[in-house]
Order: sequence, then structure tokens, then C-alpha cells
Amino acid sequence: METPESGEDLKKRQLNGYGGPGQVRNPAEARLRPKKRDRVAKERALLAAAERLFAQRGYEASSTREIAAEAGCAEGLIHRYFQGKAGLLQGLVRARMLQAKGPSMRRLPAAANVEDEFLQLVACQVEQVWQARDFLKILVPESLRDPSWRGALASIVIAGHDPSILERLKSFNKGRLAGKEQLTMLAHLIDVLGFYFGFLQPVALGHNHELAKRTSTVLARILIRSANSIGEDRDFLSDQCNQLIFS
Repeated sequence: METPESGEDLKKRQLNGYGGPGQVRNPAEARLRPKKRDRVAKERALLAAAERLFAQRGYEASSTREIAAEAGCAEGLIHRYFQGKAGLLQGLVRARMLQAKGPSMRRLPAAANVEDEFLQLVACQVEQVWQARDFLKILVPESLRDPSWRGALASIVIAGHDPSILERLKSFNKGRLAGKEQLTMLAHLIDVLGFYFGFLQPVALGHNHELAKRTSTVLARILIRSANSIGEDRDFLSDQCNQLIFS
């Protein structure tokens, strides 16, 4: 008669990848999974450390030794996983470009009118650029130095190339905003306001972030109201300008 297995023996077998329903029965495979998870965690730590140091000190001034120390990893892992510092920057760009292709604007609820739609698209773009501010501190100067990075920069700060933005605006094809040129103009305005009030004003110029957001909303309202009206609404423009001055 076979001796029943003790709880301690079963635990050892499962730890080694042998026991229990659905357990890995190949010990080599059992050892591989934790290693794979460990590599992913270390890659993420190195990328996060690189982004922090590149943003604080600049790409050229940050060494792989400092990045490894910041991440709590061996310096050799940078060369093994990314083939050096340039590979780290490329990894950051790939991750950010995938993030920029996400459906954040597409998830916004449909607005009641073109003015509210434009305002919420501007607010979303300002926030997206603000959230990417550390990465932009790296990529903006690198794009000036190396034109090959300009496409990556555009994918983050230019929302107007996204067909979903024009489709959202097209649903309000009334009055002076019926044509494709007018809608494209609005898409470009979303980009301009997003980059200026999400990055240039609060980061490059050091202005208050919340004030920059409020200012972007006021200017967006002035622009869309002016574009969507036949006559000049002097009272409206005066009221909005007073909000900017006294906010």
C-alpha cells in the first residue's frame, strides 16, 4: 500500500513545479517563469530610471552606471537588454508611442454641441501632454539634435493626425464648421493649445499648471465661439478676456 504523501512533501513538489492540478511538470519551465518575470521587472525599472535621469540631467549627461544605480540593477543588464544607453532611449520612445496610440480621446463621451466637444478635446490633449512632460523634456532637445526623433515627438504632441478627432468634429457639421478645412483647423488648434498649455507654459516657462489648464479652456472657448459664429460677439469676448485677467 502506497504511503500517503505528507503536506510538507506536496508543498516541496509544487514549489519544484511537479504537483497539483494545472501545475508545471517540467522543472526547467518552472524555473524559467520567475526569470522571465524578473527580466520584465528589471527592464521596466531601467526604463523608469532612464526617463527620470534623462529628464533631470539630459540624455548626454546621464551615464549607464547612474541609471543602473537608480534602478537598483547591475549596469551590465542595460547592455544585455537594450544594447546600451541609445537602446534605452529607443525603448522609452517605443513605449510612449504605444501609449500615445491609446484610445483616450475615443473614450470621451459625445458632447451636446461642437463647442463642448472642442473644449473637452482640448482639455484631454492638454492633460495628455502634461502627463508626458518628463518624456518631452528628453525628446524635444533630442529632436532638435537628431531629426530622426521628430516622428516620435509628433505622435505625442499632435492629436490632429488621429482620424477619430476629425470624425468626432464632423458630427457637428453645421454653419461655418461644415467644411474639411475648418475641421482640420480645429484639429490643429487642439494640438497648439495642448502643447503650449500642457508643456511649454507649465514646464518650460514654469507657470502654474492649474492656471495653464484654466487659461487653455478660456482661450479654447473664445476660439470655438468665434469660429462658430457669423458675427463678432463682443460681450462674450470681453467676458472671457476678463476671466483671463482676473483668474
